[in-house]
Amino acid sequence: MTNHDPPHRVTIETIDSNFWLTHAPLAKSAFMDAYAAISRVEDILTEAGELLDKLPSAIQTAILNHHNDPATLQHCLRWGLQAAKEIREDWPAVVAGIPCGEVPT
Repeated sequence: MTNHDPPHRVTIETIDSNFWLTHAPLAKSAFMDAYAAISRVEDILTEAGELLDKLPSAIQTAILNHHNDPATLQHCLRWGLQAAKEIREDWPAVVAGIPCGEVPT
């Protein structure tokens, strides 16, 4: 399991106090609890991908052939992990309702 530090680009400290009153439905403790949960989701998806990668190549191919659609297990793990990482990195902006791609750096 990975220990994730809070995001560095937009942090609790960089969000002014009015944010908590007007934009966020979460209290600061709930904000960090939810952040920890997203971090755990990232850890679980990483572990799942590692387990899948440990399967013999022939078994991985058999899984792909059996479940051959645009949303294979491999595809879902890869893109689910990418989404979890992006959400974790931009967590304060997520809670603030700032769309992906519009997060200030």
